[in-house]
Amino acid sequence: MEVYCILVPKNLGEIVRKEVLQEGLLHATLKIKPKGEKLLIPLKSAPADDLKNNLQKISPEISFVKEKMEIPITNKQKSFRDLLKDKLPPEKNAFIPRSFDIIGNIGILEVPDDLKPHARVLAETLMTRIPHLKSVYEKAGIVEGKYRTRRFNFLAGIDDPVTIHKENHCQFKVNMMKVYFNPRLSTERARITSMIHPNEVVLDLFAGVGPFSIQIAKKGAIVHAIDINPDAVELLKQNILLNKVENHVVPHLGDAREIVPEKLRGKFDFVIMNLPKEAIKHLDIATMSLKKNGGTIFLYHEVNDEENMDDLIKKLLDPVKKHGFINARVNSAKKVHNLAPYRWQKCFEIIVS
Repeated sequence: MEVYCILVPKNLGEIVRKEVLQEGLLHATLKIKPKGEKLLIPLKSAPADDLKNNLQKISPEISFVKEKMEIPITNKQKSFRDLLKDKLPPEKNAFIPRSFDIIGNIGILEVPDDLKPHARVLAETLMTRIPHLKSVYEKAGIVEGKYRTRRFNFLAGIDDPVTIHKENHCQFKVNMMKVYFNPRLSTERARITSMIHPNEVVLDLFAGVGPFSIQIAKKGAIVHAIDINPDAVELLKQNILLNKVENHVVPHLGDAREIVPEKLRGKFDFVIMNLPKEAIKHLDIATMSLKKNGGTIFLYHEVNDEENMDDLIKKLLDPVKKHGFINARVNSAKKVHNLAPYRWQKCFEIIVS
């Protein structure tokens, strides 16, 4: 059969496979197979333009083709949804989640109300579908509070929220009960990392356990990583050692609004602001941290499709211009991932000069 495929260099195969899996586009009945020095990743349907753009920013060697694929997989490799259809009442099939998150060897489900009585069945089925999972948890609340944490309910496996998550040739120790970590940003973190060069100086204002900081440090940049959550900073320190970037990442525990004015004014080429609901309030601090000739701010913000972009861009640029950077501009506003119908998380690349 002829299907849409992504043709990807072998060293990027796992990154792309995870991205396609998160989008629900990975073909459930065909295997990934080699083609020369690359891999063919089969898709259920044609990829959207946003996905194409995101992947090609990781590497221009990634391309999109149609290919004949004739390698069936066994019943044990059925998709999560197909496996569940055999275990749930037929009237419940419409409520089966279309996606899930994997952090290390922990699976995370969002269980609809109609499937709450079947939550354990969902969890055990996910463990059957992905054999390396040791645990499955259910989201039990929103990301909230000073430390940006979320509540989870244990569903199946071993009740242990600590894991090692591998991403883009790095490893991250995560305790999902105590810190915020979003595995869906793997492609985005690779994109930002690709834009930064050795010896440049980067400020990660809301660093968490270090997924941006450490990947950027691996390129030879110098990164100062700030977080107010003591559990996150403790894990950040462990991850710095785990990834052998002790000479490239400087961790800071505390409030960025206090640390930057006291210690980090005028030092940075780049600032990363991954705090989507609050980052815009801290643009003055980000601008203060840039070198005298300016730099680049990557600000993450939640946006509705109907939002007036001119008003939002003015809101982004006003605090930057107040610091004397009158030529500041928003160079791009890239959709990172979908949060809900008509609502997106976007990365605004603000060029400050």
